[in-house]
Amino acid sequence: MLKNQSLRVKLLGGFLLTAAITLVVGGLSYVQLTSLAKTSAGITDVDLPAVSESLTVKADFALIGQALRTLMSSGVPKEARERQYKNIADAREEYTNALEVYAKLATDAKA
Repeated sequence: MLKNQSLRVKLLGGFLLTAAITLVVGGLSYVQLTSLAKTSAGITDVDLPAVSESLTVKADFALIGQALRTLMSSGVPKEARERQYKNIADAREEYTNALEVYAKLATDAKA
């Protein structure tokens, strides 16, 4: 089949075939990059802030637990008790704010 073709036609056909393959690969790459951009926007707009707020709540719960353990000790002076009460109030305010921010995010209910 190709024996009857001139060298010019064979080279032109080869270059056109290579160009077509490159065009297909480029088109698929563009579609995948567009999809990746949408996914990464969802990660930066919803997922990372949600993780950050969740970690804030977790840290505040740990602080409250630590303060409660200190308050259960009978030998703690009054100043230390007052400081622990303040620590608990501050942690409650901080985790309440974090939960409000988390509730405003468009998180997926399935996750």
